[in-house]
Amino acid sequence: MGHTGDLKAVVRACTTVDRHLGDLLETVEKMGGRWMVSSDHGNADDMVQARGGGNDGTHAALQSS
Repeated sequence: MGHTGDLKAVVRACTTVDRHLGDLLETVEKMGGRWMVSSDHGNADDMVQARGGGNDGTHAALQSS
């Protein structure tokens, strides 16, 4: 979605993926399973920064538990 240049579509897509991925991971954990998520943000973060928002573009390190 990021390459469309449509920020509203990007936000909608990210929100949808977050919601459904959360549901999936919750189910996997309830079943005693394990999961690993890998993703690519495309240029969604660049779109937000170009409009004066977001962070400084650095990537956050994930913490495992």
